Amino acid sequence: MAVTAAAPGSRITPAGKTLSWQTFGLKDSFEEAPFFIVWSAQTAHPSTTSPTGCTLQQWHVAGPQEKNLEQLRRTLELRVDVAKAEATSMRLALACPKGSVTF
Repeated sequence: MAVTAAAPGSRITPAGKTLSWQTFGLKDSFEEAPFFIVWSAQTAHPSTTSPTGCTLQQWHVAGPQEKNLEQLRRTLELRVDVAKAEATSMRLALACPKGSVTF
């Protein structure tokens, strides 16, 4: 799958640090398609600075583009369930120290 050109982005945290990144997407994008972030080498990856304790239980994406979703899942080797649906829906379930959380 072809991707778009990278676009720069940044923001200043409440602590005054600058986070910098580049984003890109799929050229043949569709509503359920993700976008991608490449963090700057000078920026600490958020996974190293975010609170810990939650783990992924389930990630589910459904929509009219099931074949494209499945191709992305295989290509990126993602732990996500994909399904065909008339309307786009996304569900993310986490196991956290104070219980399960679903978005």
